[in-house]
Amino acid sequence: MTTSSAAFPFIVKDCGLNVVEFINVDPVIDGSHKAIGALNILSRKFKGIVFTLPQECSLTADVEPQLKQISEKTSLRLVFQNTSQVPFAIDFTEAFCHTEDAVASIKSSLVIARVIKDFADVTPFRTSALNILDLLKQPDISFDKIQKGIIDEPLLVARILQVANSAFYMRRNPVDNIENALAYLGLEGIRQVLVQLIFQSLATKYFAHQKDKLVHGECCAHLAVKLAERKTKDLMTLGKIRVAGLLHDVGALALQFCYQDEYTRTMNEALTQKTSIIEVERSIFGTDHCQVGARLSSEWKLPDYVKTCASDHHSIASSQFDKIVRPVICANAFLNTAIDKLPGLDFSPLAREFSITPNISDNEARMELLAFFTETMKSFTPEQG
Repeated sequence: MTTSSAAFPFIVKDCGLNVVEFINVDPVIDGSHKAIGALNILSRKFKGIVFTLPQECSLTADVEPQLKQISEKTSLRLVFQNTSQVPFAIDFTEAFCHTEDAVASIKSSLVIARVIKDFADVTPFRTSALNILDLLKQPDISFDKIQKGIIDEPLLVARILQVANSAFYMRRNPVDNIENALAYLGLEGIRQVLVQLIFQSLATKYFAHQKDKLVHGECCAHLAVKLAERKTKDLMTLGKIRVAGLLHDVGALALQFCYQDEYTRTMNEALTQKTSIIEVERSIFGTDHCQVGARLSSEWKLPDYVKTCASDHHSIASSQFDKIVRPVICANAFLNTAIDKLPGLDFSPLAREFSITPNISDNEARMELLAFFTETMKSFTPEQG
């Protein structure tokens, strides 16, 4: 859609996701200008409008109240170079120098708002699992309170007993009642079980059509735990790594659930262009699955290490959760390149942290980890059918 004539002194460009760019052509726009009328019409049809003023164009003061009204009907952004082009305070929207940034701002806000809305009332967040997860944040929490909260939830009790007796915890004697299971798992172990239960419920009811990505999360968790076991045997740390690995791509799962066609296009472009999935996501959605995952983790009140892993698993960033996140970063980068055939993060700077060979270079450590991951893949069995 492009128009520029005396009758239509503006250009309208489709930016995708129900967002358009509106480019003024006339040198001066006042409150009675056709462009303002056109913006009003477009504001009822599109969720977002980027109003671009070339350097030779400017607005008059009487445009301000009309733009404010338009901003109440659609997500509006202004693009201009000089403050003289807009002779009034812009306290009702945001202004940018570059169209790409304005489009990304609108798309990002629209996408995240939709993701949050679509998952606001999903079934898992009305369950006792989420209530108890929130209960665990209380400073005076006790096992007695937790037990009272789950005693009438047979499926939750069964899952906690199952985890307490699993091979992961390597118990010689079985745990046969919930009281002993809670004591054995501890508060952090219980939190990990609850987070996994919530995610598994989501996976079954909302992400079931994304089996490849669910298996990717399971495999990432498996590889990350095995990698971390080279340096630690602490079960609580390994449990956190398993949870973080399982949920690291929750943002991608949510994006694909909410925007199935657009995300299929995203994956195809990343594969055909041999481009980072993050770059393609940002070009299409104005945001990426890392940002979406971090936001969802906050909305769902998941543990901070889960949020950090969702946010940082495509970058080498330092945080208080390095021992949890970095094994996931390495495992995810391996799977991106070896399995998904996508450009992956070069995790060489992290490789020596997990190498068992002394006095080794970053690249040699990376090759060691690649061989380790390839061999460890053989012991992975997905739960997703």
